[in-house]
Amino acid sequence: MNKKVIILSLVGVLVLAGTVGGTLLLAKNFLMPHAVSAAVTSPAAEPKPVVKDAQYKTIDPAFVVNIQDGARYRFLQVEVDVMTRDTTAIARLEKVMPRVKSELTMLFGSLLRENVQTIEGQKALQAQALELINNVLKEETGSDGIAAVYFTKFVVQ
Repeated sequence: MNKKVIILSLVGVLVLAGTVGGTLLLAKNFLMPHAVSAAVTSPAAEPKPVVKDAQYKTIDPAFVVNIQDGARYRFLQVEVDVMTRDTTAIARLEKVMPRVKSELTMLFGSLLRENVQTIEGQKALQAQALELINNVLKEETGSDGIAAVYFTKFVVQ
């Protein structure tokens, strides 16, 4: 009887090991993608665009303008940084910087306090500033190239 228990135990362990091994093999084949099939299904024919390093430029000095708050006026101070991945965009921006500063000053000066006291308002203002800068670049140099505008200082008093 002792031999029968050992033999049945070994058979049971072998059946269990076979079941686990078969399950793992099926799971590997059906749930995990094959390296060869992944290479075939991925669009290897299309080259991936090379992401260039970001370049940043601070537009100095910070903008200080009056904004209306009901019947009163308040001061808005904004420090603007721009980011690009176009290697020539910063040089083109430098050439048209007086116009960019003038346009941004007019944009910031036309604001109401209610427009800039929320994060949503500030993000909308960033989008307007980005569009404005790229429009000036496109008009003056033929192409835009600024990818983002950041407000690194934003004070309303």
